[in-house]
Amino acid sequence: MFINKTTYTKKIFRESIFLVLKLKGALLVRTFAFMLIIIFAVTLGIYEAYKRYIGNFSWFLTGVFLFWITIIGFAFFFAFRGIRQRIQVIYHGNEMVMVCEISDQIVTQNLLTKGRVEYKYSQIVKIIESKNLIMLVIKGNLAVMLQKDGFIQGSWKECKDFILQKCRECK
Repeated sequence: MFINKTTYTKKIFRESIFLVLKLKGALLVRTFAFMLIIIFAVTLGIYEAYKRYIGNFSWFLTGVFLFWITIIGFAFFFAFRGIRQRIQVIYHGNEMVMVCEISDQIVTQNLLTKGRVEYKYSQIVKIIESKNLIMLVIKGNLAVMLQKDGFIQGSWKECKDFILQKCRECK
C-alpha cells in the first residue's frame, strides 16, 4: 500500500494548472489558432472599413494583435486567481489537504471536508508528471493529484510501477 498526502499550496495549485494545460494542449492550440483567425478577420474588416483613417496596415494589425493577446492573458490570470480564491473561501482560508491511499483501489480523502472518493484502476486513462506533481487522469474529465515528495508510505517510483502493473492501458 502507498499513502500520499498532498497539500494544495499556491505553488502546487499553479503547477496543477500547468499539468491540465499540458493535458489539454492540443485542444488549447486549436482553440487559440481559431481565435487568432477570427481576430485577424475582424481586424481586416475594421481596417478595410476605416483604412483612409488608419494608415499603415502592418502597424494597425500589430497593435490590435497585441491588444487581444494582452486581453487573453489577463483573462487567464483572473480565471486562475478566481479559482484559487473560491477554493480558499470553501476551505475558510485553509489549504486543501488530500490523502490518497493506493492499494487494491485508489481512495482519496479530503482532510478538511472528510469527503472520500474511490477509483478503480480501470478508470485511469493516463499518468502525467511534472517537477513536483503527478496527475492520474481519470475517465470523466477527473484527475487525482499527488505531490511527488508527499509519499508517507512508499515512493513515487514504486507507486508508479505498481499502478502501471494494475492498469495496462495507462501511458
